[in-house]
Amino acid sequence: MMAEWKDFFIAVVGASAALTGLIFVGVSISLSKILAMRGLINRALVSLILLLNVLCMSLFFLIPGQSITVLGIEILGLSIFVWLFVCRFDFQNMYKIEAKYKFRYILNLLIVQT
Repeated sequence: MMAEWKDFFIAVVGASAALTGLIFVGVSISLSKILAMRGLINRALVSLILLLNVLCMSLFFLIPGQSITVLGIEILGLSIFVWLFVCRFDFQNMYKIEAKYKFRYILNLLIVQT
């Protein structure tokens, strides 16, 4: 059943690796500007982590001879870790933003998290 998806996951691994590399290079080039703006470094880290999440999940699907149960456990564990990581940085950003933008930020968090 999973063999039919192999080519798809190979393509996703390549695309997510390339995009992760581009974000890493972009952050490296503009590091001083990113560090100067409040909360922007957290956004950059979240972007990197989310793309690495896609990369790792796609790699999990490409592991040969793996049962669906083990695959499910790997995906669940990685998803929980990434979700907690992203929530941590979102809450850190929430306390750093100006009061006039807090409501919109919280509304955005609620929409994205559901």
